[in-house]
Amino acid sequence: MKRSNNKAYYFPLYLVAAMVAFMAISSGYAYASGIGASQIQINPSTASVHAGSSTSIGYTVRLTSGTTWGTTISAADASQLSSEGIGVSFSNSYADPTYSGTMTITTSSSTKAGTYNVTLEATGDDPSTSTTTFSLVVLAPSSSSSTTTTTVPPVGVPSFNLINKSTKLINASVGGNISIGNLLSARIRPGTYALINGSMVSSYNFSLALFTSSNVTSPPNESSYIPGGAYAFEVNNQITPSIEFVNSSGKPYAVISTVAANYSTTTWTFLGGTFNGTTYKGGKYAFADVWNHVNSTAMVNTQFVKPVMWVFETNTTTTTTTSTAPVSTTTTPPAKTTAPPTSYTDYYIAIAVVIIIIAVIAALLLRKK
Repeated sequence: MKRSNNKAYYFPLYLVAAMVAFMAISSGYAYASGIGASQIQINPSTASVHAGSSTSIGYTVRLTSGTTWGTTISAADASQLSSEGIGVSFSNSYADPTYSGTMTITTSSSTKAGTYNVTLEATGDDPSTSTTTFSLVVLAPSSSSSTTTTTVPPVGVPSFNLINKSTKLINASVGGNISIGNLLSARIRPGTYALINGSMVSSYNFSLALFTSSNVTSPPNESSYIPGGAYAFEVNNQITPSIEFVNSSGKPYAVISTVAANYSTTTWTFLGGTFNGTTYKGGKYAFADVWNHVNSTAMVNTQFVKPVMWVFETNTTTTTTTSTAPVSTTTTPPAKTTAPPTSYTDYYIAIAVVIIIIAVIAALLLRKK
């Protein structure tokens, strides 16, 4: 009887283990369908090389919809190209979009002259929305050199385009207020001078400028922040940290910014770019800014003392109402979550496993009686 009881005890455990394994496998297949869509950009889209030489092309993989969870870039026709003596490799073949790298194409001395198409595709949980084709023109072997490498930097230079601007001549003794609709305003307090090239200027043109943004990613190590548009102060049509707002004693004296935004909105200072009057190009994030969210519809900054660029960021970990802060028409992808989203299939399987475990415990209790 004791042996019989042992069999009755262990058999359900095998069943539970099998169901747990089945749940894990089923969960994996649920995630495989993908949760986002990516697009591959290459620059240039065509190049020519002599047989036996190589060329390098920049590429960028960018999320176009959904949520990011890893993308692999590869050459769909790698096997066919290999038979022609053409090899394709990537400096960075896997990451969460947006990411960039360099594709290197090598040819052998026996590669026949002609035009070859290299079809790029993105796979994984962020499948490409469409394949991208690069045209490689192979010429006869060069008599002067057996290997020539042409390197093209990846695409994706940060860019901010002016969409709205309000300008006012400021007299330092009086100050002034300036705004762009109900979205953005700045208060230049009386006694605010512009320190330009070491001289305190009492009369200057102050502009409040609003921009859209493109090729701007999340701040470093801050994937939960999603960049949108941006705004800047201008002094005499210049956006530069070399100019500073000061009081009559030459001490930093901030211009007060007010933005119509909710609790999930903030900004990061963006420095190092160049401004031609309509477009601010290049640069990178410098640091996060400190804002006082006075309520759910407005935030105020009392620390900005230089005419520079500030990028609006939405914190995806903050639950709140929709922000009214101005945003770009070109935004970066939603941030990576801490775990892949769970499908409904997982819940059904989990419920079934719980029911089975309860049934096993009940059966054991009945046998003991």
